[in-house]
Amino acid sequence: MECPWCSTEIRESERLCPACDKDLGYPNVRAAQAEAEIEALGARYKAATGDASSRGCLDLLLAFQAAVSSSQAVICRSLSKVKDLISNDNELYASFYQLIGSGAR
Repeated sequence: MECPWCSTEIRESERLCPACDKDLGYPNVRAAQAEAEIEALGARYKAATGDASSRGCLDLLLAFQAAVSSSQAVICRSLSKVKDLISNDNELYASFYQLIGSGAR
């Protein structure tokens, strides 16, 4: 893969370009967007629905799928950190990777 900013050759596992230090995105996300991965996921889904149907539990699988489609991502923080975030207009949320990048963690 080449860096889209400086054309330096990078390894698939790298998040930052070693030449220009630009963020290339998470390697696992980039890998999951590959056409072969998308096709493999489709094949696994088709096999799973076929298996569920043959065992008479397709309705249960579809109900689970509907429940998952309305789910939301959450974060787990200490109560003291949550209190800081909601009680102070100047408090900012920083992700794990942001804390690592800033040297705060």
